[in-house]
Amino acid sequence: MPNLAELWPPTGACGLCGTVGQLCRSHIIPKFVGDWLRRTGITGRLRSSKVPDRLVQDLAWRYLLCAECEARFNRFESEVCERIFLPLHNRQQDRFRYGRAFTMFAVSVVWRALVLLRREGRLAAFDEAPGSVDAAETTWRAFLLGESRTPAPNVIHALPMDIPVDLNTSELSPYWGRFVLRSPGIGARFRGGSGYAIVKMGRIFLIGTIVPGPERQEWKGTQLHAGGGAWGVDKWHIPGWFYWHIDKGARDLQKLEDGLSDRQKQITEQRVWELVKEDPDSIAASDAFRAFETDLGLFGDVVFQSSHEKPTSER
Repeated sequence: MPNLAELWPPTGACGLCGTVGQLCRSHIIPKFVGDWLRRTGITGRLRSSKVPDRLVQDLAWRYLLCAECEARFNRFESEVCERIFLPLHNRQQDRFRYGRAFTMFAVSVVWRALVLLRREGRLAAFDEAPGSVDAAETTWRAFLLGESRTPAPNVIHALPMDIPVDLNTSELSPYWGRFVLRSPGIGARFRGGSGYAIVKMGRIFLIGTIVPGPERQEWKGTQLHAGGGAWGVDKWHIPGWFYWHIDKGARDLQKLEDGLSDRQKQITEQRVWELVKEDPDSIAASDAFRAFETDLGLFGDVVFQSSHEKPTSER
């Protein structure tokens, strides 16, 4: 496990512009995503993906950007949050006209993810494509600094996910819906000559192309254009491995929940019962509860955990 304090010192060169000085606590997945997860969850807390029993207040951040570059990102993050992320996740809108701000936002997110994965030694698979990570990072950084008009050839794909009406659940994790609708995450994939940095923010997947490879023709209706365009829940085509990637994420979420100690499961369940008694309408209306209901409808009673007893007050 890398020493994060050594990898990410609070002073040094800004990862984007190179200015040397004090660095900000920069979120890799934007802060508004964590705010939304807490606000629409049942308990109002987040759980560490590394230490399941640990509750955290925020999504991951690193000392990465100077104050000027942090402010640069914040300007288009606010616009994307208000005009795309919240309307999509509040089920108010599922098709959008977007401008350059959304493309800038998407590039900034996959660039941050790439920098983190690289610095923390999580891109070993790309050793098979020497120079590809350098080239993608350079291209995205130039676009963010206004030195390039487009992120091509390292294009960004954006997917607004929902639950397919014809989903075959026979071999899927019973956490499939909860993962698709809510979970955040960062990862990468390189196989068959094509490689990507992948960031998930609730229902939105951002896929940054590191190596286009032979899969470039399999992405249809998903690419974000530098000048803007139309985007949303509509017809698109993606490589087949992407559905495997979703199920792996769901199984990882299931493993995280199964990894909780019995004491933590009891504490969490007790807290949920207390909230149900205090404000049942609020619980029923929460996005987290709706995601659980989705899995219940898809998979039945298998979604219930049975490794511990119910709270004493409910026996």
